[in-house]
Amino acid sequence: MKHLKTLTASALAIAVAAPVAAAPFDAGVITDLNIRRGPGPDFEVVGVIPADGTVTVNGCLEDAGWCEVSFDGQTGWAYDQYLAVEPGMADPIDEEGVEADIVADAEADVANPERVIVAQRPSTVEVDTITYQDEATEGEQSLGAGIGATAGALTAYALGGPAAGIVAGGIFGGAAGAEASDEVERTVTYVRENPVETVYLDGEVVVGAQVPNSVQTYELPDADGYDYLTVNQVPVIVDAETGTIVRAIR
Repeated sequence: MKHLKTLTASALAIAVAAPVAAAPFDAGVITDLNIRRGPGPDFEVVGVIPADGTVTVNGCLEDAGWCEVSFDGQTGWAYDQYLAVEPGMADPIDEEGVEADIVADAEADVANPERVIVAQRPSTVEVDTITYQDEATEGEQSLGAGIGATAGALTAYALGGPAAGIVAGGIFGGAAGAEASDEVERTVTYVRENPVETVYLDGEVVVGAQVPNSVQTYELPDADGYDYLTVNQVPVIVDAETGTIVRAIR
């Protein structure tokens, strides 16, 4: 017998009905983005979409921040704050996989030709609402079940946000030189060998997002100005002063 899981971590209202059919459309990602088994921060990460990758969006939960996506043969859920569409990308795909014409707001396209975030539900993008049904069978416990309320929320950065500048300005942004690379490797190894209990925060782990200052972080030896912690099952390195994620360790 199948059962439904209540996603307290994401404050989702789960419908009993099975997911409805959606009209897929293509979207890009603005940063490396996790694909999770279900729509919430407590679900297992089953893949990572690389920055500037393109996914097929099958539909999104209503007012919940998560969309079902397909990428490179993997179907799962991604956080809609980091899914973006460009003019022409959001034409729906028919059953044969051929792009179909849609009636778009031409004036809006001319006025705003840049990418827009799916979370903003732009008028030029038709986003179908779908529901989620947990496929775990009776006797199985979904990852994260019973974790209770989250400890806060990650501050998302918008399209064109500070992530690139933050990464480039620190030792974790592909710093030049063997010495810098060795320092990064030692720090990442330390984080992996000294795991800490995960804290669950609404949102998704991406470089440039900020951890609330109320969340405990842990000092990194030989990496002045940086701390680490585990957020939503992903170890991260943060700027000790701002709480900004500068590296996600996958």
